[in-house]
Amino acid sequence: MRMLYSEEIPGVGLTKTDHADLAKMILSYKNYRWSYQREWRMFSDQQGKLHYDDRRCVTRVYIGSQALQLRRNIENRLRHLKIKTSVMYLDGYSMIFHPE
Repeated sequence: MRMLYSEEIPGVGLTKTDHADLAKMILSYKNYRWSYQREWRMFSDQQGKLHYDDRRCVTRVYIGSQALQLRRNIENRLRHLKIKTSVMYLDGYSMIFHPE
């Protein structure tokens, strides 16, 4: 899903929208100041299975500091696909990316 960049927070309110679709919408919004990233996000089913046809479109995967327990597993799976990874760390109000 392509990220949506806006100054406004997405409205949820009372809706009949499917919970999964609602979660995807919320997780696909970022403040307009991040629009230079031109980011896409991928969502998988509850079993974690994800199917993507053209792996050349994925140039890097950023691993959040809360997912470090999964880091080696993620890196091992992406290494044979030649997809780079970076780990994100928070330092106060700064965000630091460490290329791996």
